[in-house]
Amino acid sequence: MGKPSKITIDDAKSASIKKAKIIAKREAERADDVARNDMALGLMSLFRAGVRAGRRQEITVNQELEQNFAGVKIRVRGVELDCFDQDVLLGILALGLQKHDHDAATTPGNTMPQLKAEGEALASETIDICTSMGELLKMVGKARGGAQVEATRISIERLSMIVVTAIKGNRRGSQHLIFGSIESGDDIKIRLNWRLTAALLATGQKYGGSYASISMTERRALPAGVPRLVHAFLCAWRPVGGTGRISRVKIIDHIYGPPSKDRKTQWRRNVAVGEALELIGQLPNWTHISLPRM
Repeated sequence: MGKPSKITIDDAKSASIKKAKIIAKREAERADDVARNDMALGLMSLFRAGVRAGRRQEITVNQELEQNFAGVKIRVRGVELDCFDQDVLLGILALGLQKHDHDAATTPGNTMPQLKAEGEALASETIDICTSMGELLKMVGKARGGAQVEATRISIERLSMIVVTAIKGNRRGSQHLIFGSIESGDDIKIRLNWRLTAALLATGQKYGGSYASISMTERRALPAGVPRLVHAFLCAWRPVGGTGRISRVKIIDHIYGPPSKDRKTQWRRNVAVGEALELIGQLPNWTHISLPRM
């Protein structure tokens, strides 16, 4: 038997180095309780401040809920979502990273009828996150209690109502954002849609898939509401280690939706976002980032 060729040895060495980098990146993110969100969804004004309990409206395709990313147009439809709903989704995504490696087994989207996959999403990869109510509440920084458990159950139901549609040329695919089921006792089983699955399994290397990296450690250090919503948006707008400029007006519109005609309301929104930026600027990994000021 002949000796392995130099090309084969070099290829094996290169693959080994690449795998080590992928593992190291995931371990670093796991240590920071990172949630990997789909970049397009992170840039979309899906979760907002000022959503009133018991008075949620249907959200439909419009300019705020349509995002162009990497040549794909993403649209969403469902019910209004707030910061707590974002807590729950990001908590699920962070637990998914804790439990799955980049080469984890996946299941075609059409194997779960509740996801209602259509078009290109029928044969797409989806993945299950098996966790517990206790794990989820701990990840989002909530104390265990009857009210929190019930609120989380309802939030999972709301998130399951969101329909995500991706359009590229004449190709089209859609699925619900997640499907969540509360199992017996404390157990929860969540199926992520194909875009969230792709973000979860991205290698973090060049051409290995994109995602928005949100540190749940940082998020838990921020007050609920506007500060967390702003933080999550900035994590999607500014890729890890990236720089750039963004106006406070753009952040306000993302967090609250279209500008209010009432000047006092708009002023209060401006102040709330300004205060949130001050808090974010005090986080260890954000002290060197130039953020819009009051």
